Parts: sequence; structure tokens; C-alpha cells
Amino acid sequence: PMLLNKFIPTILGVITTGFCFGTCLQIFPIPLAGFLTTLLLNQYLWLRDDLVSGTAVAFFYPLFTGFLFYLLRRSLLLVCVAIALLGLFYPQGVFICAGILVLQLIRWQCGGITFTQNRRDYLFCAIAFGVALLVLSVYALKSSEYGPVITAAEARTLPEFSSTGLSQFFVDTPQHFWFTGQRSGMMPKYGTILPIVATLLLLPMLLFPRVFPLVKQLTSQSWLLVQITLASLGMFFAAHALLFRLHLPTRYTEHSLRIVTAIAGGIAIVILLDSLLYWAARTKQNAKQYQWLAVGLSTLLLTAIVISPAFLEKFPKTDYVIGKSPALYEFFAQQPKDILIASLTEETANIPSFSQRSILVGGVGFPVPYHKGYYAQIRQRTNDLIAAQYSPDLQQ
Repeated sequence: PMLLNKFIPTILGVITTGFCFGTCLQIFPIPLAGFLTTLLLNQYLWLRDDLVSGTAVAFFYPLFTGFLFYLLRRSLLLVCVAIALLGLFYPQGVFICAGILVLQLIRWQCGGITFTQNRRDYLFCAIAFGVALLVLSVYALKSSEYGPVITAAEARTLPEFSSTGLSQFFVDTPQHFWFTGQRSGMMPKYGTILPIVATLLLLPMLLFPRVFPLVKQLTSQSWLLVQITLASLGMFFAAHALLFRLHLPTRYTEHSLRIVTAIAGGIAIVILLDSLLYWAARTKQNAKQYQWLAVGLSTLLLTAIVISPAFLEKFPKTDYVIGKSPALYEFFAQQPKDILIASLTEETANIPSFSQRSILVGGVGFPVPYHKGYYAQIRQRTNDLIAAQYSPDLQQ
């Protein structure tokens, strides 16, 4: 597992890059935009530990971008396969896919909202939506072996969910709670805001096609970006309203909006560069000087985008844990496999990985408090261990 974990992120990243590039070209058929889009998305991915973890969340990116790619190509079989696989790895993504499928039936015509008149659209979306419901029903009907999910009222009484808790959720700052909170926010801190800024620039560009002529290259498929955003935000607010039945609200926006802002941001940068060069080409006075200035600014901007992660503290961000007690791991690895190790030190969390031996309770990452049946045992173990550690009574 340790070796495989190091290969999986790169493989998934390459697949994601291919699907993202293909999706961008169907929305905006300019290869440079596809390149910048995949560049921005990869910077996103390697500034967080989601992809590099090689765990279930890492599979969201290739499967979701694959869903988008085949949805634009109207490949029903592959869309259904992507939804089914996404349900196996990251069920929250299936909710977003289902929302996108519903929005696919809505059209904006003559300044108003109408429904498509194409029967094939209804058949396509109905079949794909049925697959999504089938996948989700498996989770809905299955009783959790970890016990019932904690309610919002119960979570508010536990210090674990406070601003200083290991599963920080309820914080005093509304801005942090709704926008940047790691578990509650709409768009947690990604490490780079460039795609978000570029996406915001795209909106006014659409209003001035004479100033930004490349806007005309946007196809009708660009509405997919709006549909992803609406479906993600809809599930985000639904998760807040049904806390924690749909798990964490941020899971419905942080991953999908990274893809949206990477694509929209890449497109916006290309439109801006084209407009700059177009303006320089039309300038009659000192034409060559302005052309060289435009080329220089474009080159500078592209270079800044490419090398910008080099100035960040961690890039790529792997979060690999380096064991500092090899003698300890070797000692426990030589003990019987049925032993149970109990300790309050942080090093305990490394023993299962480096010694392949069980522990009573670990540190960060082990006490996940969302299922009461599971967490009640973990909490009790922790309290008992603390009591035993600091008790003056040797019997205890």
C-alpha cells in the first residue's frame, strides 16, 4: 500500500488532465485555453492533499471530469459508467451529477427559462439520472455499521466541533463559516486565488465582445460551467440544512468549483491575452512598440502563471508523514500480531502504518466524530486511557 499510494496520484492526475483538456476544448476550442486550464487545475490539485492522498477523494477528479467530458459528447454509456464509479468512490459527487442532469433539460431562450423540446435529451438524462438514483439508493438503504449520524444539535455541544476542535466546524466568524471553513465553507483555502480572480474577470468580458473578440469562440456548451456551479451550490445549502445527514457541506463545492474556476480562469486569461494583442495590432501610431509591449506583457503573465507555485511554502503538498522512531517500529513489528498498543503520544498514530500493529486509539485522523456508534467507543477509549495514564493508582 505504501508504494502503490505514491503511484496512484500521478496516474489519476494524468487522466484528470486529459479529460479536463478535452472538456475545455468543447467549451472553448482554443488549445492554449486547454493548456492553461489544465495547468491551473494541476496547481490546484498539488496544492492540496486530496489527490496526493491516493484515497477515495483522489478518484473524484478523473471520474467527475470524465463525466463532464462524456456528457458534452452525449455518450450515454460512458456517462453512466462514470456516475457508477463515482458512486463507489465519492457518493457526494453523484448528487452533483444528478443536479447537472436535471439542469441539462433547462434552456435560456428569448430572455426566459424554458425546457428543451428534444425528446432525446429527456431520454438521455432520465437513464443517467436513474443510474445516479440506483447508486445512491445503495447507501440510503444500507445501515451503517458505525451507528447513526450525529445531529447538528448534538455536534454543537461537543468541543470537537468548536473552533479549537479536531473536527472544527462551528466557528464564530460568519465569513469563515460560509466561505473558507475547511468543513463548512463554500470554497476552502486552496493555496492560490488566481483561477478565482480570472473567473471573475470572465463575467464582464462577456458583456463587451467588441473589446474582447475571442468571447465569440465560446460555444453553447459553456452553460455546463453554470450548471455545475448551480448544482454544487444547491447541494451545499442542502447539506447545511440537513446537517450532517449529507455529510459535510464543503464536499459539494470545493472539488467541483476547483474544476469550474480552472476552466473559466484559463478561458478568461486567453481572452485577455488575445484582446491585448488585438489592441496592439490595431494601433497605428508607434505600432511596433505597442506590439512588442503586448508580447512582453503576455509572456510575463504566462511565465508568472507557470512559476507562481514556486513562491508558495509547499508545492507540491504531499503531507507525507516521516517516522522518527524506526527502532520503535521495528520493535513492535517483531511482537505478536494480536497485541494492542495504548499510548497518548503522537507517535502512536504511526505504528499501524510502520509496524502493522493495532492501537487502542490514535491522534489526528482517528477520532472522526460523525457517526455516534463509532465515536462513542473512541471517546470512551480516550477518556479511559487518559485516566489510566495519570492515575496514581497502579491497579487502575
